[in-house]
Amino acid sequence: MTFTGYIYKITGTCGGLYIGSTINIKRRMESHNCKNNNCSTKLLTKPLQYEIIDSREYKLVKTLRLVEQFYLDNNNTVNEVRAYSNLELKREQILQYRINNKELLKELKKQYNFKNKEIIKQKKAISYIKNREKILKQKKEYHIKNREILKKKRKEYYNKNKEKINLKSKVKIKCECGCMVVKSYLPKHKTTSKHINLLNK
Repeated sequence: MTFTGYIYKITGTCGGLYIGSTINIKRRMESHNCKNNNCSTKLLTKPLQYEIIDSREYKLVKTLRLVEQFYLDNNNTVNEVRAYSNLELKREQILQYRINNKELLKELKKQYNFKNKEIIKQKKAISYIKNREKILKQKKEYHIKNREILKKKRKEYYNKNKEKINLKSKVKIKCECGCMVVKSYLPKHKTTSKHINLLNK
């Protein structure tokens, strides 16, 4: 199903030009002449001259807006709003800005995180409580899906930091019962009869 789309121009006696698009030319012209008109045509000096400069069949309103934007890009108009906003172009511009200002954005983020440490911590805690089941499910699925990759990474990390890990594993801490125990063994030690008997003395 198609419709007729119109590209029109309005010229003021000041020489200013406005370009617009519509699928109902009569109603659109009436809206420009309305007392409550908030369009950019209010910048033009009356009397105004109206002219249809393009009319053809369209399937999508987006295509009509694109044609209107072509006319806007090639004429000096009083239009304050773009007819067609290319989201992909915006994304590219944002990405380019982030690349060009990588260090600055990094520093600003660091400053923000430092100033709002407690707020960020609270937000994370609230978010975790609200989405706990979902997070745990996603985590479980991720570990199942990437079991071999994670296993390989753990092995690589251990081989790279073997000496450091072994030294750390030999470090003993004092338990509340008075025994010196290897830190990694502490939870198991607390279940032993020796620990329980020493606490009950």
